[in-house]
Amino acid sequence: MLSDRQFFPHVMTKGELNFMRDAFVLALAMRPDELSAEEKERVAAGVFRFYSRGLSDLHKLAELALLSASSRIFRQPSAPRDRERTGRQDQFAAGPM
Repeated sequence: MLSDRQFFPHVMTKGELNFMRDAFVLALAMRPDELSAEEKERVAAGVFRFYSRGLSDLHKLAELALLSASSRIFRQPSAPRDRERTGRQDQFAAGPM
């Protein structure tokens, strides 16, 4: 029988989805003010992004997802995997002039 982790990150189990939901809810609870729908979407994307890269500590995942949602640096796809997914290139990808 295959373990759940052999499918990771392409197939998520119910437990993993529940864990990511808990991280999302915790991240929202950490903010004293209400987030816009766009900010909530960025937090959710951050939770998925960092969980799929192996971050499995609930509090750290929530904190990093919240930080990434509010930081311009994290919004730019800089990792090769992100560039492949979005089809965008970094402005500095061509190297120095």
